[in-house]
Amino acid sequence: MASLGIPVRRAKVHAARAAERAARLTQGGRTRRRSGVNTLVGLETLRLGVEGKALLWRSLLAVAVHDTRLRTDRLAALLERAGRQLTALDSLHARAASALLASRAPGRTAR
Repeated sequence: MASLGIPVRRAKVHAARAAERAARLTQGGRTRRRSGVNTLVGLETLRLGVEGKALLWRSLLAVAVHDTRLRTDRLAALLERAGRQLTALDSLHARAASALLASRAPGRTAR
């Protein structure tokens, strides 16, 4: 964004942080305990964000051919990092799904 002269919207950054914190609170003001399903949903949400970010880097790489303000080496590195993040999230998701299904297998008591 800095390369293109686009300012950071600090109000949006602060609003996102406040919304994330508010989502964790219950009516009693205590933080909710994470369940297996919540973990899966959280990982899936993160994956969607990383996929969106990867699409942005691909789009900017396509534009960089015509816009010298964009550094293709930096964008390629960001795209590669997003790929590593997706791999890590997929691994975490598989483990969380296995743990959740194992805990709900017949003969096991629910916690």
